Amino acid sequence: MKKMIAWLLLLLLLVVVTSQLFAISLAQNASVPGSSKAIARLLDDLLGSPGYNSRIRPGADSGDPLDVYININVNDISSISEVKMEYSMTLYLREVWKDERLMYEKSNLNRSITLNYNQFDRVWTPDVFIRNLKSGTFHTITVPNRLIRLNPNGTVFFSQRLAVTLSCDMQLDDYPMDNQTCKIEFGSYAYSSLDLVFKWRLDADAVEMNSAIRLPEYVITAVTSHDYTSPRAWVVLLPSSQLPPETATEGVHADHLPAQFPLCPALLAFLLDRS
Repeated sequence: MKKMIAWLLLLLLLVVVTSQLFAISLAQNASVPGSSKAIARLLDDLLGSPGYNSRIRPGADSGDPLDVYININVNDISSISEVKMEYSMTLYLREVWKDERLMYEKSNLNRSITLNYNQFDRVWTPDVFIRNLKSGTFHTITVPNRLIRLNPNGTVFFSQRLAVTLSCDMQLDDYPMDNQTCKIEFGSYAYSSLDLVFKWRLDADAVEMNSAIRLPEYVITAVTSHDYTSPRAWVVLLPSSQLPPETATEGVHADHLPAQFPLCPALLAFLLDRS
């Protein structure tokens, strides 16, 4: 009987020691910079702190508007319909802003953190909408095609892949020889310019076009952007029937156009307006 009690006590002691060693190991792993547990603890500290509220925009207490830097990457233009006066494309919409509430420069982690899509609801994001949108979808195969990346200095990078069909007021006076000007116009659904201001990104092209895009009736020739009262960009496009056969199939650059083909804003006029 005494031996059995001794064995039970020894077994209990081993269980206690093992559990303590396991707890110490977990604590050490959580304190290692860059470990999954350290990142999870940091995110909980940032997003779960009393000073952070995902329903309130960054810098609201300062009274100054938040600058949101934006650019788009056009992956493809799938259709242009003169009958419906619309065009469809797939694009990556990228936004960058600074949220000082999410700074973690004082932590031991000195690299960016990419959030899982299940965490997106915990982070404030701009309420961008497309004013001339007729229909659109988020890509969700195999997971939602969205990305949020946090940086130590509080800079937030947000990217999402969209398929959109946009209205376009086309000019058909000389159809099918007309050059068309179709715009995509972004705005904030709820915020005024006192709270949110869109600007073109300074570290990237305002509009990036996939060089492999080929259209049956048009040729994209150039992309330009300017900052007026609001950032704007144009993609110059001419009907392929106006171009010599050798250039209609290969594409043409603006500085290679003959004099009889005047340059004019054509297929897309990308516009960011804070009215």
